[in-house]
Amino acid sequence: MHSSRKSVIPFLLITFVILVSLACGSSTPTNAPASVVTPAPVNTQVNSALPTVPPVTTEIPASATQVPDTPTNIPASPTKVPATATKIPASPTPSYSEPVVLLEFSGTGDTVTDDFVLPACWKVVLYWHVAPSSYGTASLILTGYNKGSGADKTLVNDMVMDASADGMSGIAFDPLLGGTYYFQTENTDAAWNVRLECQDGVAPVGEGMNVQATGGFVTGNYTLPACNKSIFNWSVEPSSYGTTSLILALCNMKECETIVNEMKMDMTSAMTGQALQAVLGGDYFLVSENTQQPWSVNWECKD
Repeated sequence: MHSSRKSVIPFLLITFVILVSLACGSSTPTNAPASVVTPAPVNTQVNSALPTVPPVTTEIPASATQVPDTPTNIPASPTKVPATATKIPASPTPSYSEPVVLLEFSGTGDTVTDDFVLPACWKVVLYWHVAPSSYGTASLILTGYNKGSGADKTLVNDMVMDASADGMSGIAFDPLLGGTYYFQTENTDAAWNVRLECQDGVAPVGEGMNVQATGGFVTGNYTLPACNKSIFNWSVEPSSYGTTSLILALCNMKECETIVNEMKMDMTSAMTGQALQAVLGGDYFLVSENTQQPWSVNWECKD
């Protein structure tokens, strides 16, 4: 009983000592200030041995920041349309010329003329006259030859019975290509004469067309507007023998178109008719053939 109590006491003493040691160790304050480490001072002085870098300028030169005036200002001239471009130019004043005599020649009876050098001309008007024969008749056949091409054309082929003392006269149309020409007369033993005129560029004699003429004739120029339903009202008187005939061509400054080719016998009054021929506008003239009688043409547009 006593021996067991002695063994317990030392154990208790040891335990007590341990507890006291633990109690003493826990008495150390837990909020003691932590030691603060003071950093060494930074040397802010720049070493004088290093080269000094010049400051970078941030100022932009005025020349670089300002746009020159010339690129931004559009010159006034390109933005303005010249006055001449906005106006329709006035039509030029037509330039007209007087008829030019190209050739005159004469003879008696059947004759072959010399050679003549003639220029090109579209509206060549040929004026001719033949005296009456001793029998009181008047007749003439006139043929023109182009020596270079060998072409020929009958220019006059007329005859009248019971001719007056003045004989017979007429007007014919014959364009010339230019070159060397000669002429031949036939079917006459009387005196005759011929004159050729170039009437290119001659001023018109009027607008519209209302013509009266006698026999073979070439009219002046008449200005006609463009017209599709273009009507030529024509009339020709009968001869003393009761025959009535008329060949009529409408010409512009480039070409001719036959619009009338009529003949009747035993007529006691005028022969009349209408020809339909469209016109493009411009100057036109008429050429009559195969008649010695008075004739007339009146033009009208029915578009």
